[in-house]
Amino acid sequence: MNQQPETPWTYKPDTGAPTSGLTPNEAPEPKAQAAASPAQLSKTWQAPEFADHVRNNGWYAAFFMGTVVIAAVVYLTTKEIFAVATTIILAILAGILLGREPRLINCEATDQGLKVDGKLYEYRNFKSFAIIQEGQMTSISLLPLKRFMPPVSAYFDIKDQDAIVSVIGEHLPYEARQADAIDRLSHRLRF
Repeated sequence: MNQQPETPWTYKPDTGAPTSGLTPNEAPEPKAQAAASPAQLSKTWQAPEFADHVRNNGWYAAFFMGTVVIAAVVYLTTKEIFAVATTIILAILAGILLGREPRLINCEATDQGLKVDGKLYEYRNFKSFAIIQEGQMTSISLLPLKRFMPPVSAYFDIKDQDAIVSVIGEHLPYEARQADAIDRLSHRLRF
């Protein structure tokens, strides 16, 4: 005795006219569905787009000297002026980018995913999340399922941590994790 579960729809073969499979009397009321769904969790905050490090004139002098040393090594190993010019141009561009102030971006943790600066990152693309302390800054990092996809991070104020973790923790497991070696090096070099 094999009983089929009761469902509100029935299969109707394709007759050329699109049908939903529900008769008007069987269709659920949209208001009834909205009332039955649980309250949506959400936390909104503003954060800098990246960690801002204080760089004084001494730091820029060291950066300039490092560029000169790297350019000299490139010339001695390749004997190519083009490679040296490329190294210097890249260093100038990096110096300009490092001198810019971070802008404030809007972030939101919702039931669908983490929205950073208007872009939604759905939870289904991530395996877990971590809270990472980077000096005075704290960030939440979503760790992706795909191998070559970078983690998605958003900085937040420590007072918002419990609310953010409660929303994201409903969808992803927490994974204790430290900043990786490249992040620690860039923090140390104040990049």
